[in-house]
Amino acid sequence: MSNHVCEHAFEPFYTTKEIGVGTGLGLSMVYGFARQSGGLAEINSVEGEGSTVRILLPVVSGGGADEHAKLAEPHPNIKKRLEVLLVEDDREVRESLVELLGRLNCSVTEAESGTQALEKLRSGRDFDVLLTDIVMPGGMSGIELAEMAGREFAGLNTIFTTGYPVETIARVGRLPRAASVIKKPYTLDELAEHLAVLNRPSPKASN
Repeated sequence: MSNHVCEHAFEPFYTTKEIGVGTGLGLSMVYGFARQSGGLAEINSVEGEGSTVRILLPVVSGGGADEHAKLAEPHPNIKKRLEVLLVEDDREVRESLVELLGRLNCSVTEAESGTQALEKLRSGRDFDVLLTDIVMPGGMSGIELAEMAGREFAGLNTIFTTGYPVETIARVGRLPRAASVIKKPYTLDELAEHLAVLNRPSPKASN
C-alpha cells in the first residue's frame, strides 16, 4: 500500500474498492476488536511488495473458565440489565455490536432498518436504549427514527453511532442538542461509558 492508503486503512468506511464492492469496515473492525481487548493493531506495508497486519493482545494469566466468565459481568457503572434496541443495517457490524452488548450484560433486540425498529418499538416491549446508526439505506436515517420514536415513547434514551464525518451526517439531518454519539469503531469501555448514564426506568409508550 502507498503511505497515504496505509495511514487511512483503519478508518471506518475508507476503501480503495469501487462503490458497492467494499464497505471499508473490515480493518476498522479489526482495529476496534484489538482496542476493546486492551491491545492494538498495526500495519507494515511496502508498496508493490505486500502488507502485514499484526494484532497485539495482552497476555491473560490463568485462562480457566472463571477468567472468561468475568467478561460477561456488567460494567460496574451499569446498575441494571438494559434492554437495548440495536439498529444497524450492516450485518457484520451488527453481529459485532451484539457481542459487545452481551459482554455488558445487555439484552439485545436487533433491527436492520428504521422501519423495522419502529415495528419492534410498537410491539409492546419496553426498551431502555435505542442504539442506532445514523446513515442507513431504506429512506429513514437514525435521526429520523429517533425523532419518530421520541414522539411515541416518552423518555426513550437514544445513542447514535456513526463512522461518517460531520459533513455527511449534516446531509441526513440535524442531531439533537447534546446528543449521545459514538464514533465507529469504538471500544467496549467507550460503549459502557455511554450506557452507564442510562439507569432510569424503562420508558413507557406515551400513547
